[in-house]
Amino acid sequence: MARFKKRLEGTALEFSDVEALALGLEENREYDLIPVKKGVWVLGEHEVSEPEVSTTPNSAQHAKTLAPKVHAPPFEETINPSPKKNESGTPAIAPHTPLDNRIYQLLADRKIMKNLVVGNFEQQLNEAEQKRFKELLRLGLVEPFKSSEKYIKAIYRIARKKPLATGAPAPKASEKPDAPEKPIEEYSLEVDGLLVVKNELRAQKLSAELRPQIEDKSVRGLRSFDGNFYIVTGALYDKHASNVQKLVRENPNIALPALAQKAGVSPLLTRIICEFLKEEGAIIERRKESYREV
Repeated sequence: MARFKKRLEGTALEFSDVEALALGLEENREYDLIPVKKGVWVLGEHEVSEPEVSTTPNSAQHAKTLAPKVHAPPFEETINPSPKKNESGTPAIAPHTPLDNRIYQLLADRKIMKNLVVGNFEQQLNEAEQKRFKELLRLGLVEPFKSSEKYIKAIYRIARKKPLATGAPAPKASEKPDAPEKPIEEYSLEVDGLLVVKNELRAQKLSAELRPQIEDKSVRGLRSFDGNFYIVTGALYDKHASNVQKLVRENPNIALPALAQKAGVSPLLTRIICEFLKEEGAIIERRKESYREV
């Protein structure tokens, strides 16, 4: 929200850093506020004309600075600006859309921190805003963040790292075949793309918090016969499940270590994928951590 503030040299219209970023305002630029109707204004960038020298009969020669010319864009362009283009003439990585304004404003409101928690934040968005929010996450413009691993859930914030130039998501730690095993509590959806939960109360809490993602298939979860609760991102599962099933088909009774090596991902991720494939009836576990296709 912009605020008028009195200063020694006049009155200033102040925006927060988040609002300035969302609106595409640039430092050291000059802007004009143009009234459209009561309660509605257009903010337009203007160009300053070169000083014009004039001479009048009644005064000495003096320099007179003309008033700046205002180039106000059409109102539709102000609320829905055209995407900026890069040097190649193609749209930039993340053109600003009208939906971004509200998303960034919600991210900037830290009065009620629980509203920023992963799972809670999405519930404040309508369907169109949720779709755009997922795009901002994919582009790396918004990111989940944990100040400490002791916290179960992360909060969303505007990314402090450079967005991925290609728009492709970075590989998860669990996708590395030589990824070392960690204590169960150190795994996270943000870093590893998966979770293993042994405590039923915590699993129930996570299930409630992740309900929106579970419903739209961006997160999958199940309770296995071994008593563990397995949670994995939908993108990670979809990326590797068909290949794991294919390898099981081609190598009946294959053991977990060999399957993980052939799949090129960590044994834990392979085990979790197999648990979901078992749940779907695609494969069976003949002996402990030994699989074959149904």
